[in-house]
Amino acid sequence: MADFHSPEDLQAAGRALAASLPDFAILVLVGELGAGKTTFAQGLAAGLGVASELEVASPTYTLIHEYHRPGVSFYHLDLYRVETTQQFATLGLEDLFVPPPPGSKKVIAIEWGERLESYLPKPYLRLEFFAPTPTSRHLQVIANR
Repeated sequence: MADFHSPEDLQAAGRALAASLPDFAILVLVGELGAGKTTFAQGLAAGLGVASELEVASPTYTLIHEYHRPGVSFYHLDLYRVETTQQFATLGLEDLFVPPPPGSKKVIAIEWGERLESYLPKPYLRLEFFAPTPTSRHLQVIANR
């Protein structure tokens, strides 16, 4: 488990993880409101070179934000408002989980993804965020194969 003491620390962790991800990666970001999921996703986008931290916002009301540069795609989903598997099934996201063509990279980060983990293709990484105090965050990474 890693400890972080500022939003910048969480963003730096996202940037570091982005540099080590395979060409196709699904990340399930788990944690209560305010635990740091979106802040971490900001670092992921910056680390992938598709957006700056300031350009990445929570897709709570739009469900998905897409960021692209040649050869790299980052999809940031927020399933907070999706409450049932039937709602998820009507979103038409099946194509999103298809690996990219050779030579390309695709990263999908899903906030509140634990709600639909049973429908996600494996392997994926489950990142669990905890906010034990207002100024500290903990992160645990679990591989699901």
